[in-house]
Amino acid sequence: MVALTLSSDVSMRFVLCLVLVFISGCASQTRSAVNSLDRQSPSYAADACRQAAQLADLHDDIKQTRVISTPLVLLASGGSALLLVLATNMGLDALDRFDASHVFVSCGGLETPAFNIAEEVVLGAGFNLFTQSLRVGGN
Repeated sequence: MVALTLSSDVSMRFVLCLVLVFISGCASQTRSAVNSLDRQSPSYAADACRQAAQLADLHDDIKQTRVISTPLVLLASGGSALLLVLATNMGLDALDRFDASHVFVSCGGLETPAFNIAEEVVLGAGFNLFTQSLRVGGN
């Protein structure tokens, strides 16, 4: 009876994690950058802009994979892979943000300074770590 209760509690937390993650949105920073471009601008029609905008599909796929795999890896590892998962997600987030900046530059916009990107990645990782601990560890 205790094993059944524990198993259903873990299952319920897992389902709750997935629901909360999907509600939080699945658009990558690069996709958000592409969606915010001025489509009437002459820079938007340039080859460099179109090529940079193609990065959005890749980053959307990466983000969706992260959304699904992060809770699974953490649950499967019992939390021991937390630092590895956190570092991997921070690296992928940084790459997404650098590519979003590349989209802006290629389409006639301003580059996001590397310091600002690093700051956003660290703040995002801290927020994700905090919310992940609440979802998995909290009651």
